[in-house]
Amino acid sequence: MGPKAQVILAPYITAKASTPEAFLFSPDDAVKLLALEKRMNRKSKVQPSQRDRSKPNPMIRPGQKYETGSYQTAIQRAADRANRAETKQAKKEGREPVLLPRWAPNQLRHTWATYVEKEYDAETARIILGHKHVDTTFIYIERDNEKAREAQRKIG
Repeated sequence: MGPKAQVILAPYITAKASTPEAFLFSPDDAVKLLALEKRMNRKSKVQPSQRDRSKPNPMIRPGQKYETGSYQTAIQRAADRANRAETKQAKKEGREPVLLPRWAPNQLRHTWATYVEKEYDAETARIILGHKHVDTTFIYIERDNEKAREAQRKIG
C-alpha cells in the first residue's frame, strides 16, 4: 500500500495490530460498532431488561470478513443511507439533493488498473493487481480513446 492509503487505513491497522492475520474490515465489527453507536446516542435511560438484548445463539451471525457480495452490499447500503440523509437535509433547506451514485468495489480495481497503466505501464499494473499474465490485466484497463485519436492524427 502506498503512503496515502496507509494514512487512511492507519486507525484500522492500529486497532488490529495485536492480530496481524485479522481482516481490517469485518461485518462482525461493524455490527458491534453500530450497536455501540446506538447505545451512545440513546436519549432515554436503559432499562435493566434491555441492557443486553442480543440472542445467545443466533442462527445468523455476521462473518469475520466481507465476501465479494457482502462488501458490495455494505457499500450500497452505506450510499443509500447517506442519500436518504442528504435528501432529508436538502428538503429542509429547499434545495435539490446531491446524491451519491451506486457503485461496486470492482470499479475501484478497474480505475486503479487504468491509472497505473497510464502513469507507468501495463506490466506495472499487472504486478500491482497480482495477475500472472498481462492479458488478464488488459481486461481491467479501460481503453484510452484520446491516445488512439492522437495516434491517428500523427499517422494521418
